[in-house]
Amino acid sequence: MNLRMMSYLLALALSPASGALPDIPQPAVPECSLSAGGGQVDFGRSSPAQLRPTAGGMTPGVRRLMVSVSCTLAQEMRLRADGPASGAAFRWGEGGGTLRIHIERALLDGDDVQLARIIAGDSRTGNAVSRLQLRPGEGFVVLRHGAPARGRLLTLSLTLEPLLSGQESHPRQRVRTDGWLDLTLLP
Repeated sequence: MNLRMMSYLLALALSPASGALPDIPQPAVPECSLSAGGGQVDFGRSSPAQLRPTAGGMTPGVRRLMVSVSCTLAQEMRLRADGPASGAAFRWGEGGGTLRIHIERALLDGDDVQLARIIAGDSRTGNAVSRLQLRPGEGFVVLRHGAPARGRLLTLSLTLEPLLSGQESHPRQRVRTDGWLDLTLLP
């Protein structure tokens, strides 16, 4: 009889019970991808006569680049810009030129949003702006009505403008100038 009772209890313990605790859902982790239209911006070849004077130096012109961040679930959008630095700007070439990069427009799930600079950790600095100059090593957060915004699709319209130093704008021989930008989505 003891053996029969043990078998019965064992069968009950191993069988699915109607009153069993439900599976506790695990929080979903959003998967995100970041892409840049074309991924590479070419300023072409320019002679000194083709460069335009602008505040801060000579430039071969402005190029536009679209950047998108797409996530499976809505999340707060915070990004960091990295690249070779020349003071508070990105370095362009080896002769002291700089690359000015601005976010001209930001859309989150199709709606215009504002941006605020973040420097250390989560601390926001500065006011919410609709146009933001990127700086190497600094991040930014997307805001809606002054608060960090959550969304699934962030679209950024960037402008890139190299400013050549005097040496690079009047070279004695062919000079290759380049720079790079790495955007990282922060957790």
